[in-house]
Amino acid sequence: MPSDNFLTKRLLPATLATLATFLSFTVYAHDGSSVGETASIKTEVYSPKSTGVRKLTLGTQEIKMLVDKSNLGSTEIEVGELFLPAGFQGTGDHQHENLEIFYVIEGTLGHEVNGKLYRLEVGDVGIVKAGDTVNHSVLSESSMRALVIWTPGKESAVLINRFNFSEKAME
Repeated sequence: MPSDNFLTKRLLPATLATLATFLSFTVYAHDGSSVGETASIKTEVYSPKSTGVRKLTLGTQEIKMLVDKSNLGSTEIEVGELFLPAGFQGTGDHQHENLEIFYVIEGTLGHEVNGKLYRLEVGDVGIVKAGDTVNHSVLSESSMRALVIWTPGKESAVLINRFNFSEKAME
């Protein structure tokens, strides 16, 4: 299993740097002073540290929202930690309006995109483009955890309003 150091020092910064090439925004420090190049979208004051802002649940599916508008100050991206229990048989075919990227941290994710099943092991990345049909299941005997990145953000609202996830503040 990749170390937390790998996730925070290499994967997340590399992913955000790649996404930044597709996005146009200004980076601001938590006090509101600009620390990056100014572009077309300005962000609000943000929280530089978070252990998560809220949990979304639907049955046995759980998503711990790590980054969203409430701590980022803008909606360019949302990041969540997805948990699916062993034996989870699938989310059912569905579509998203945004790019969705999965990075498997634990277990094995069945990642079916447009009818083709991919087996995502620890360290694998899965991609779903807007409009693709997707279904997820757990293929391992143990539970599955993955980092999920949505860009642009606002996917949590879709999960709540369209897919009926419930929302609870982090304690």
